[in-house]
Amino acid sequence: MYLLTFPGHIKVKQNHTYAQILQSGMHRMKDALQHSVRKGLLVNLSHHKKPLRVKKVEFKNKPKFICAPGSVFKNNTCVKCPMGTYYNMTTLLCESCPIGHYQPAEGSIICLSCPPGTSTRRIHAKNVRECRCKSLLM
Repeated sequence: MYLLTFPGHIKVKQNHTYAQILQSGMHRMKDALQHSVRKGLLVNLSHHKKPLRVKKVEFKNKPKFICAPGSVFKNNTCVKCPMGTYYNMTTLLCESCPIGHYQPAEGSIICLSCPPGTSTRRIHAKNVRECRCKSLLM
């Protein structure tokens, strides 16, 4: 697999999302590569002695947008996991903090444990104040 860089600029309209901007750039790059192929232009790769002649350009998959841990991709943008949840690095989803845990911040990858001897009544706790003495939860 080779990484080809595309020298160029993407014009950004103020109301465009990051996904739309990236998709626009991907389409411009594909068009430029296909134009080069039609013209018979060569692609130089640094570790080859001779330039390569490209016969065909295609993208096998749609662009995949990856958000930073603690965020998920929704409505063409990255959204932080809300309070009371954490970003599960295995499922790549925001999940509720389990009973006995809480999360007061957005975009977290962990839930915090209640202090010893305390627990929450429900999942999705957002604050340490939701941790109650276990004997009072019965």
